Amino acid sequence: EFSVVGFGGDRKATEKVYEGCEPLMPEDVAEVVVFQASRWENVVVTDVLLIPSHQVEILDL
Repeated sequence: EFSVVGFGGDRKATEKVYEGCEPLMPEDVAEVVVFQASRWENVVVTDVLLIPSHQVEILDL
């Protein structure tokens, strides 16, 4: 909805922006949770950052 508002309600313009972008899926998040939960007692995962690969440029901020 954020993008729809940004484009003045123009859903076609919004769809074009995200065309070809694959969003994170619940399964992607679940895989990371299972990984974290299955570590040995001597391993503590304190932080996880998941972003879609097409948005990796935000890490350059």
